[in-house]
Amino acid sequence: MSVDPIDHAAVERAREDFCAAMRHEIRTPLNGLMGMLGTLLTGDLPPVQRRQAATALASARELAELLTVHCGCPEEEAPQPRSPDGLHLLVVDDNRTNQMVVEAMLGMHGCTIHLACDGEEAVRLMRGGLRCDLILMDIQMPVMDGMTATRHIRAMPGPAGAVPIVALTAAVESTQQAACFAAGMDGFVPKPIEHRALLAAILEATAPKPYFQPMRISV
Repeated sequence: MSVDPIDHAAVERAREDFCAAMRHEIRTPLNGLMGMLGTLLTGDLPPVQRRQAATALASARELAELLTVHCGCPEEEAPQPRSPDGLHLLVVDDNRTNQMVVEAMLGMHGCTIHLACDGEEAVRLMRGGLRCDLILMDIQMPVMDGMTATRHIRAMPGPAGAVPIVALTAAVESTQQAACFAAGMDGFVPKPIEHRALLAAILEATAPKPYFQPMRISV
């Protein structure tokens, strides 16, 4: 009885596909857990509840670190940013928990939050004249994904087509980041969302761009 040789390349592709799917499925609820616990700790809690919430958040961060180590999800240390007080932001995500996490993180900074549940709604809002300083865009969404929505927005004339767009996604591979930038995005924040990383990405994307006066050459 003959045994077919193992296709090691196919096995590796299947493993990578499985890890990518698990990263997305695990990071989405983990984002809600860490975001809400972090927000809870900014409030006025009794000492016992504060210790309990801090322990839960530390455990969630350990889980996120394990996911990073064993599933190849690189993370970067975010610098301590300034505050994005008063910005108008459009948050595009099909997961209500993720929307609530971002609302809670940025609401304390006085940001005005507009919501869209998929890329198609985001495009419709921007075409309808919504004025915002930045868009936080999920990637994997029904109806219209974040990449397609970004391309539609970039094709719009005037300020709408130039609004900064930052990706919020559980898919953190370098190829995914490159695809986001190729689609016209200005930044990238992995899930679970860390407060400091989110603020740093927003401030970097909305920072005034230097203007260079073209050099006049005499001929």
